[in-house]
Amino acid sequence: MELKVEDCDIKGAYEFEKVHEKFSVSSQENKCYRHRFYKYVISNFSENLKRDCFEIDGKKFYWMSIAEMECDSRIME
Repeated sequence: MELKVEDCDIKGAYEFEKVHEKFSVSSQENKCYRHRFYKYVISNFSENLKRDCFEIDGKKFYWMSIAEMECDSRIME
């Protein structure tokens, strides 16, 4: 909804769930996390969504590959 993609241009579904414990940097303690994974395919991208970074309703978005996320120390924490 936040990306303003039309319902007819997006297809997807829940894939699986993974629960694991890891250290929370912000609270400085181990926490249990439950991640739900979904797979979605957008069949028709607006020109705005085709850019590397863009803004919708005052909120900034950007696309990252898995390799880019792995190089981001904040994400890896």
